[in-house]
Amino acid sequence: MARTPDQGRQEDGRRAALAPYIGKWVALESPTEVLVAADTPEEVLEWLKQHGARASYGMFQVPGQTADGERVLAHPGDQIPDT
Repeated sequence: MARTPDQGRQEDGRRAALAPYIGKWVALESPTEVLVAADTPEEVLEWLKQHGARASYGMFQVPGQTADGERVLAHPGDQIPDT
């Protein structure tokens, strides 16, 4: 099924919002609003608990590659290691 232009813009917005958090665990308030990011899920849960917050849009680890398998960099200038 082809994406509509609106779906493409939404996906691009999510990708841009999560790009700084590649490899981190995040809790989201909305598709593009990160409440907290940390190295472990336990740290995220502890932050949520301490702040009485809920991750309305979920909690997950931001992948280091796109759904198409394209490897992405956490920061501009990073080098992709050979595998």
